[in-house]
Amino acid sequence: MRGQVIFISLLALTTAAAGQKVPHNLPVLFQYSEPGHNVAVFRGAQLKQAIAAGLVPGFGNRAGKKIDTSAADMEADKAAAAARAAADARARAAAAKAAADARAAAAARAAAARPSHLEQAEQA
Repeated sequence: MRGQVIFISLLALTTAAAGQKVPHNLPVLFQYSEPGHNVAVFRGAQLKQAIAAGLVPGFGNRAGKKIDTSAADMEADKAAAAARAAADARARAAAAKAAADARAAAAARAAAARPSHLEQAEQA
């Protein structure tokens, strides 16, 4: 009796598990599917192929625009980065010059406020 219950339970379990297989044509390393949740793990070049084929939603484009990585765009990005770096360097140099000018002006005011050696000798 106990053997029959175990056999029937195992038979029901394998039948239920066999009914859950979802056919797919994705190049996956691993896939798990439920009614409310699906997981697919891709591998290397297969992932790139799946993205290129549009099988992986949310990858390969941003807001409907494809990412362009042409050489001209890359050169333009490099030129823009160089221009930003040069502008930052000019801004740092201007700030350093302004700070040096402020220190020099403060030193001049402090020197003007001190009595000279002649004034000190006359007071003595």
